[in-house]
Amino acid sequence: MNVDHYKATGEVVFTGPRVKPDLNERGWKDTVRANPGEITRIIARFGDYTGIYPWHCHILEHEDHEMMRPYEVRFE
Repeated sequence: MNVDHYKATGEVVFTGPRVKPDLNERGWKDTVRANPGEITRIIARFGDYTGIYPWHCHILEHEDHEMMRPYEVRFE
């Protein structure tokens, strides 16, 4: 992703090809590796649990400096 362009405009511009996850990152699980400079697509089932939830991150700096972002689950 072109990070500078995103910071300036808010528009995501992809700079490389799609890359499939490693074998150990595939399938049903509750954690995922998200590398810097990459966009990670996640498919999940939430059932009837709508609402706003935080991303959970194991990088302490993200927790300490409020860098974790919320996401919203809703029915369309």
